[in-house]
Amino acid sequence: MKICFQTYLEQSGLIETVLELNRRGLKTKAFVSRKGRIQEPHSWVANALHKVLSNPLYHGAIRHKSSEYPGEHEAIIDDDLWNAVQTKLREHQPEFRKTSGHLNEIATAKTRLIHPLKGFIFGIDGQALTPTYTNKSQKAANGTKTRKRYRYYVSQQAIRQGYGSSPLKTLSASLIEDAVRRMLIHALPALSEYIPSGELSSSEIRHRLGMHATYLAQLDTPVEFAKWLKATSPRIVVGSDTLAIHILKENLPKLALSTPDESAETQTLPPSIPTIMTEEGDRIILSANISFKPRRGRSQIIDRKTGKAITARSTAPNPALIQTIAQAEFWRSELLLQPEKSLEKITAEYGVKPRYIRRLLNAAYLAPAIKRAIFQGIHPAHLQVQDLIAEHSLDWQSQLQELGFDDSTAVA
Repeated sequence: MKICFQTYLEQSGLIETVLELNRRGLKTKAFVSRKGRIQEPHSWVANALHKVLSNPLYHGAIRHKSSEYPGEHEAIIDDDLWNAVQTKLREHQPEFRKTSGHLNEIATAKTRLIHPLKGFIFGIDGQALTPTYTNKSQKAANGTKTRKRYRYYVSQQAIRQGYGSSPLKTLSASLIEDAVRRMLIHALPALSEYIPSGELSSSEIRHRLGMHATYLAQLDTPVEFAKWLKATSPRIVVGSDTLAIHILKENLPKLALSTPDESAETQTLPPSIPTIMTEEGDRIILSANISFKPRRGRSQIIDRKTGKAITARSTAPNPALIQTIAQAEFWRSELLLQPEKSLEKITAEYGVKPRYIRRLLNAAYLAPAIKRAIFQGIHPAHLQVQDLIAEHSLDWQSQLQELGFDDSTAVA
């Protein structure tokens, strides 16, 4: 056991310690339970290791409820090693904060994250995907800092024994949830053929499912999506290049007889994801040949057949993007009005650093079609300020492709 404690301090975390212990061929302890069941030694996993590292028995103490008391047995782990391990375990907890000074520190800590696919999503190996998150610090131009949370789903197998043991890496929660939602939106009306007419006619059933599709299209929070999924209880299976949604036939009539919580008005549906619908026994399976790959610094939904990103368009103007374009045009006009002055002299008059303005000016030379789409709110949903101020080709068509606009966007 002392090797486990020492190895944990030498490694960067639980997963790395598990991999090192298994590499050395070390196994868990064999024992006989109170019921007489024999527990054979097996390879280490993160959960089992954490139980060992946090068990006060190895420190010569016993735990009763939430309190610890000195035991009569001899300690295996000395005070220095025990305290060092407990400190490291605390520092690796999500609630631990090494830095402070963030404006939304308390609000972020108290915010309850909702993962609507929790309990419904699994890897192709049958292992459940567990919700998790990470905090990232963001610094504004005025020096203030805020925290932003990013949600993910990660395989249980990866948590226990590292990413090398699982075919799936960490998946962006918002991306996988968007893919599932878009597949459902465009498949729901077609599911009416699997619902026998009774209280409702075939046309009424199709209309009701169409209402649910429109309702899903206008959802903007994970909370509402989570409530809707509970009614259908799908099983979502994710592979390295596939996404499948299994829906039990017995749940479809209940969905048709219900109406969305809010009146769904007709609106433009998000771009569809190529989906194949099949019937297997007591369930309907919606499957798509897609993957989630990093492009331009973030993950995107990729059509495996075409190799292109399946981009969703925003349905509302983004104030941050509009402000970036406006500021870029302002600084370009300042340079044109004062050609005799350098950028350093002009920015000094405003008390702004020239380094940032040089990056900002990249947005001034974007294609007119890109600027028009941003002001109209029909740009790709993934577009961020960093994308606008990054260096791009001066060719307008290349800019459209780099920023993820589809082929229907006019260049001029």
